[in-house]
Amino acid sequence: MARLSHLCIALASAVILLAPAASEAAEEYVLSISPHNYGVVFISGNLTATATYSWPRVVFQHSYEYFWPVFEVGFPRIFLFNDTDADGRFDANETLCKGYLDEYHTTWSIVEPVIGIDPVLGQCAEFGMRSTVSLYDDPDNMTAVVNDWSNVTFWFRVVENGEVFGNSAGNFVVQGKIEMRLNVTIEILNETVCSGLAMEQVLKGGGTTEMFILRELNSTGQENLTMVSSRVDETVDGLNVTHDLREVFEPRQEARFARDDWVSRAFYFWNSEVNLTEADGLQQWKPVNSTYYTTGTGLVLQSFYPCGGNTTVLSTDMSLGLIDQVDETTASDWVKENMAVLAVAAASVALMVVLSIVVVRRRRRGGATDPQQQSEDGLEEDNAI
Repeated sequence: MARLSHLCIALASAVILLAPAASEAAEEYVLSISPHNYGVVFISGNLTATATYSWPRVVFQHSYEYFWPVFEVGFPRIFLFNDTDADGRFDANETLCKGYLDEYHTTWSIVEPVIGIDPVLGQCAEFGMRSTVSLYDDPDNMTAVVNDWSNVTFWFRVVENGEVFGNSAGNFVVQGKIEMRLNVTIEILNETVCSGLAMEQVLKGGGTTEMFILRELNSTGQENLTMVSSRVDETVDGLNVTHDLREVFEPRQEARFARDDWVSRAFYFWNSEVNLTEADGLQQWKPVNSTYYTTGTGLVLQSFYPCGGNTTVLSTDMSLGLIDQVDETTASDWVKENMAVLAVAAASVALMVVLSIVVVRRRRRGGATDPQQQSEDGLEEDNAI
């Protein structure tokens, strides 16, 4: 039983040690970037973000607060389609073919991570990945319908100080320290006849952060916050179940990772426009319209980039990060994130309890002697004497 007590104490101590003991970890800002087998890890103060090698995806979380959930933004597919209903948005029924960005359809070449200091931006860290993407009509059919359709490049960047960007709708600031900027450039190599393409973006929240707050316009043209639940699987109703995002008149559109009580924990922004370069070198900004739906585990955004047969390069950007002003933490996020580990620990404790009880009972049975057997043994000893 003493061993059991020690085990329980050890498990309790482990949970306590996972608490945010490093809240005052280091007040001095430090930015680092490290390549690993699975991706490149950025640590920027309170933000830890990993850009994965297998496909363009960022997994990010709080650096010091272990009770905070883990968030994810990924870019799995590009759709080419014809906008037959002329609504300026992507519709699955209008799909011509798809470009898959996963490791089974593309081979990503890695641009060596770099870190440096800029006199204005402060510490800067950057990492890129490039691939030539082909087009398919089915994910299981490994024969491309258009080989080497485009070169696709993703850049991931974190800086110490705020960085200003803009489009025809105005300027915006990508925050320093807690916000990562992503840039995607698509260089078209083989022309296809289509109205444009749609970039798929998959957002997932961890722990109790299973809601998304979208900033939209309402029917009267005023900004409105719409909450949608990622717990609802809308894919069971067919491919055409999507919602039009009613874009606000801002340089960027916004989605927030939130809890049921509307407390936001992280954010995702995407540019309201895409920059197009034509064959004659002319550049222009075009508005980006999006649709969305939920999958039961996350939110899927599909942003339409209009381009014609004369377009040679498309470029746009996104950003993600933590809402660091939230100072409350709950163990429920940590428990949900580590449910599997806790289940194994609970099963181990239960097994130890059962084994301990069995051992104690056997020892008691072995130590206790039947009185009748004792008297018979005594008589045999007397007769022997």
